Amino acid sequence: MSIPHRILRFWHQPDTLPQPIQDVLTRSEAACAQFEHRLWSDEDACGVLARHYGPAYLKLYQRLRIPAARSDLARMLMLYHEGGLYMDASFELKASPAPLLGDDLDCVFIRRDDNHAAKRVPDHAPLANSVMAACPNNPIIRRCIDRIFSNLIDGDFNQRLVHAMGSGVLTSVVDAEADRRRIGVMGIEQFSAEYAANTRVPGTTNTWLEMQPEGVVEQSYHRRHSATREWRLSLFGHLIHLRFSRFKP
Repeated sequence: MSIPHRILRFWHQPDTLPQPIQDVLTRSEAACAQFEHRLWSDEDACGVLARHYGPAYLKLYQRLRIPAARSDLARMLMLYHEGGLYMDASFELKASPAPLLGDDLDCVFIRRDDNHAAKRVPDHAPLANSVMAACPNNPIIRRCIDRIFSNLIDGDFNQRLVHAMGSGVLTSVVDAEADRRRIGVMGIEQFSAEYAANTRVPGTTNTWLEMQPEGVVEQSYHRRHSATREWRLSLFGHLIHLRFSRFKP
């Protein structure tokens, strides 16, 4: 299955888009008119969770106290259920990304090879979840979603957003793949030079850093639910899901 020519973005409430970001989206659509352009919101993510995952997962999403955490999960849901090329809303396309997607690839990821340490060992640089592409129902993306849910339910990395549900999850899942024949990887510097540039908008970048010490999910959430029937059933259902189920497209 090929990667759809679809650009996926996310903003929690589209009517609150800052004007510089709206301008980026408008120019990107003009530069890449042959692609479909989709902007997801919290409402879209909640709809997918309600239809395909159930009330426990929907409630968990709604309890994510850091907006970037909801975005991290929503982008994986977008890729799994729709497929296409996800890009943070701040990336402005300057050329069609069709050559990046290829006809023989199921997914494409970007390595953060733009710092001194990564330049020494670029093949081991972490992956970025700010730009990634996949066909619908991609098993790698499904494993990322599983890992995120597991981390949230267990409380793992609750004060470390990157490892709970961000690029740390993506990197560990992809690096564990034995068969890489249909996985494409490009460095962020090459991607930025050929396809898109990131626009820095004050107040929209790395705001999660000051919020994560209080927890991705409220720290009282796990204590409050640890002994309840609802929590036990949610955890049991989650474990069964990881072993046997397949998400619906």
